[in-house]
Amino acid sequence: MSEQSIHLSADAEAHVSGMLEEGGYRNVSEYIESLIREDSLPRQRLSGIVQNRRDKLEHLAEEGLQSGPPITVDSDYWEREKQRLKESVAKKR
Repeated sequence: MSEQSIHLSADAEAHVSGMLEEGGYRNVSEYIESLIREDSLPRQRLSGIVQNRRDKLEHLAEEGLQSGPPITVDSDYWEREKQRLKESVAKKR
């Protein structure tokens, strides 16, 4: 284990002293180590979430590429889709 020196503001030092007085930590090193552990956990979880989403996106992209011939989605496409939807709704009435 290496030894490090840090400089704390008066407010930070008072906070650390308060944490030690509350009895949750035996010394400053234990408190600082717990903060570092707590800080690393969300980053690890976030990294896992990002990787899962990346994998899902890659899977969906591959699925899209394998789904058939490409189509052009332009204003004409959307006009045809609107017309198709209107006709579908009209038939149900």
